[in-house]
Amino acid sequence: MKFLRLISTFVAALCVYAPVFAQKAETVDQGQILKIESKFMQGKWFTAKFKQTFHNAAMGTVEVSGGTVAVEKPLKMRWEYKTPQEQTIVADGKAVYFYVPSEKRAIVEQMGNVINSRSPALFLAGGRRLEEIFVVKPPQKGDEIGKMDGKILLSLEPKEKGVSVSRMVLAVDAADYSVRAISLYDWAGNRSDIEFLGMEINGKIDHGQFVFKKPAGVELLDTPKF
Repeated sequence: MKFLRLISTFVAALCVYAPVFAQKAETVDQGQILKIESKFMQGKWFTAKFKQTFHNAAMGTVEVSGGTVAVEKPLKMRWEYKTPQEQTIVADGKAVYFYVPSEKRAIVEQMGNVINSRSPALFLAGGRRLEEIFVVKPPQKGDEIGKMDGKILLSLEPKEKGVSVSRMVLAVDAADYSVRAISLYDWAGNRSDIEFLGMEINGKIDHGQFVFKKPAGVELLDTPKF
């Protein structure tokens, strides 16, 4: 999996568990937004299985991967990819580690390089509110993600055009107002769909898993600079 795609996944996870603040707009149901916000505010962490489907616009191909994820606010997470290749992403609040066992090396990126002044995930660090970064709109034609029957779809567009994510779509369970799926669009037209299965909020969790422990014989490298 390419590095930029891993970054997109990382940003997506940060956005999953944060309050949603919408701009005032006649076309957005403010009551639903408030209920979603309330649900998100209750959560300190969550665990789930996930399925990720990457649509490559240029190649016309689809890549499916999956595994488990754990996220703890603020800015801590662990993604364990099981298929098609084992990969691990660990964020400890200060740095992000990308580890591929088959390559016997791990890459570390400082959190400040992942989340900058225009990052869609910056509000989780307490710097800016989501409404300062996104315009919240109704879904566009063709926005469809998640297999649950009852759902609410929201389209989030970054106000700053320099970010890697051009648009996000949230699929929210209309029964309990929790996010069940996310679509990420980039400026090249690629789309990454992430569906969360068996999500457990504020349940039993190993807080130690958010510390990356370098396996013996594995080389730790800084992210290449271009």
